[in-house]
Amino acid sequence: MSSKPLAIVSGGGRSVGRTITEALIDMGMQVAICGRSREELDRARRELSGVDTRQLDVRHHDRVASWVADLAARHGRIDVLVNNAAILTPIGPVVETALHEWLDTLTVNLMGAVAFIKAVLPHMIRQRYGRIINLGGGGSAYPRPNYSAYACSKAALVRLTDTVAEEVRDYNITVNVLSPGRQRSRMREQERAAGVPFPDQWDDPASVKALTRFLVEAPVTGKFLHVRDDYRNLTERLIRSDLYTLRRVGG
Repeated sequence: MSSKPLAIVSGGGRSVGRTITEALIDMGMQVAICGRSREELDRARRELSGVDTRQLDVRHHDRVASWVADLAARHGRIDVLVNNAAILTPIGPVVETALHEWLDTLTVNLMGAVAFIKAVLPHMIRQRYGRIINLGGGGSAYPRPNYSAYACSKAALVRLTDTVAEEVRDYNITVNVLSPGRQRSRMREQERAAGVPFPDQWDDPASVKALTRFLVEAPVTGKFLHVRDDYRNLTERLIRSDLYTLRRVGG
């Protein structure tokens, strides 16, 4: 069994997932990643030191559970989970989108994360330590016309985050949302193909690495943090407040 902490990253072979994988490796962790593309997984294994890969579609929840159980048996621990795997489609007004595509988006973006969380939590609870990071996205906190399925799946993921955070608070397990900002990715390419131009300026991938490190190291839980937030200056009072959470605003 490895003495290194073990991190799992879904969709860890490309774009934001790859950036997060690199950040966790830099922190001295053994990282296991999964994805649907064998080519991307093979490239990650060649280019990143000691990364473990598994070709896996998060739609198959039983396979998610089996992979997590295998990792726990081989490594003796699971310290960090990053739920990054997601799809953007369907794109278009809700009246024109197909219900089966809507359901598929929820199955991947929300239920894939739920499957991973359910699989890792028994191990984290037993060791009384864990860090779960869920990836936010456009529409998590504001309307996103023509991307209703994606937006709703990500908003649901934010609520899942702070709900589970309360359930496991007494076990030294934190659960937070990382919003990566404007990063180059396949989703951005899909948006451009649908007529949405690239942003005038991209966010630095280093900002994703910095927030990843913060969420692993800091005793913050139930928060929804963007890479451009002033999260390093969170006081104890602000940590206990509703700042950086998804809440109804009273008037």
